Amino acid sequence: NEYTRTNGDVYHFMCPVSIPTNLSGKMIVTIHDVIWEAYPQMVPSHTAELHKIATKRFNELKPIVIADSEATKKDILTFTEIPEENINVIYLSYDEENMYPEKMDVSDIVEGEYFLFIGAFERRKNIFSIIKAFEIVAEKNKDVRHYSKYKLHIFTSVSTLGTLRHSVPFQSNP
Repeated sequence: NEYTRTNGDVYHFMCPVSIPTNLSGKMIVTIHDVIWEAYPQMVPSHTAELHKIATKRFNELKPIVIADSEATKKDILTFTEIPEENINVIYLSYDEENMYPEKMDVSDIVEGEYFLFIGAFERRKNIFSIIKAFEIVAEKNKDVRHYSKYKLHIFTSVSTLGTLRHSVPFQSNP
């Protein structure tokens, strides 16, 4: 195992599932949610089972935890045995020096005013509510040609996106 060969002082993992079973020592684990516990119906059963197994080891190790919100911290306290003093909230952010969304050239992908979703195509991401909200706003903002100035762009790595795009009435999006 590469971790046991490196003799690292501290290890950082992006979720409990990624902690190797033969590793001990100081570690930090970043957690974005515990959806497999809070809303198990929202994740495939094999994923939930994998996370539950990892959570048992996670509870034994009691690592330092980075939660990305107070809500996530509350869920960690509710669904794990990690002591509160081990949980630190560090909000998600970006590096201002290297991140300039207003300067990104996305003109070949999107133009004008738009609704934009970038993420996994999963029920829990609530894409259909985004589509519904878009339909309401677009309907209220039609011009004399019956087109809305707003566009809807959904980007995901799942191949079923094409099916989704064609199943939604885009009369306001020429």
